[in-house]
Amino acid sequence: MKNKSLISSFFRIYATSHLQGIPKDYSWLKLLLLAMVLPVSGIFSQVETKISTVENFDKIKVSKDYRVILVADQSFTVTIEGLRKDIEKVKFGVKNGELSFGRKGLFGTKRKVFIYVGVDSISSIRAKDDAVVESSGTIHSKGNLNLRSSNDARIYVQTDAYRVLTDSGFYSSILVKLIAENIKSDSVYDPKTRKISQSLVVENK
Repeated sequence: MKNKSLISSFFRIYATSHLQGIPKDYSWLKLLLLAMVLPVSGIFSQVETKISTVENFDKIKVSKDYRVILVADQSFTVTIEGLRKDIEKVKFGVKNGELSFGRKGLFGTKRKVFIYVGVDSISSIRAKDDAVVESSGTIHSKGNLNLRSSNDARIYVQTDAYRVLTDSGFYSSILVKLIAENIKSDSVYDPKTRKISQSLVVENK
């Protein structure tokens, strides 16, 4: 945050020092230039982090263009990084064991929002509307792992699940890396036929 404050201060000092030489008759020009420069400095100062703890879950649903990173630390925490106004638009909660992410209001975010989620065991991941869900390290699954993406969503996970079932819709893709004691295999599923729905089953043997 210290670096962001320095950048913000630089914009303000730069604007003030360079506008001093403008004649009084052109005071309207000063106001116009300040209106253009100061909002730029505000972009840096508004970047924030919000941390919350949620109840236990084993399923995840992301229905907006967020980037969600799954971290296998069993903390059940949700850490959101982005502009203050964008963070305030993120709606999330747990219902019936599923952690879902959506958006408040009709308008989208100005910049990409990053969400880090501390998980334990995951049985289902659903993503749509340009969402990206990826794992940092290996995500544990007690049995089957169901992955479903649609509307330009992307899912990239590394898992120790015994069985992975995927369903990828129009323009969407899923990348699965299976990790087990005696097998390491990659399976890439990115439909190019533009069919509405296709499916793939991958098993650790």
